[in-house]
This record gives sequence, C-alpha cells and structure tokens, in this order.
Amino acid sequence: MVGVLPVVTAERAYRQAVMTRIQAEAARLTDSVALFQALGGWWNER
Repeated sequence: MVGVLPVVTAERAYRQAVMTRIQAEAARLTDSVALFQALGGWWNER
C-alpha cells in the first residue's frame, strides 16, 4: 500500500508540470502574435 504523502507529492509534481506546459504554450503563442504584429499584418490584407 502506498502512503498518502507520496501520492500527494506526485500529484503536486504532476500539477506543476501541467502548469509549466501551459505557461510555455502561452509564451509561444505570445511570441507568435508579436511576430505577426512585427510583420505588419500582411495576413489580413486582401
């Protein structure tokens, strides 16, 4: 049987990893937006 503390510790580590992944994805999207803005909005022209 596994004690409560190792389970809680593992869950905390998992949640931290998920949060880190979400933060990295947000940073990537922010960088993409900055790139498109720097290019002058050519994707929106017709």
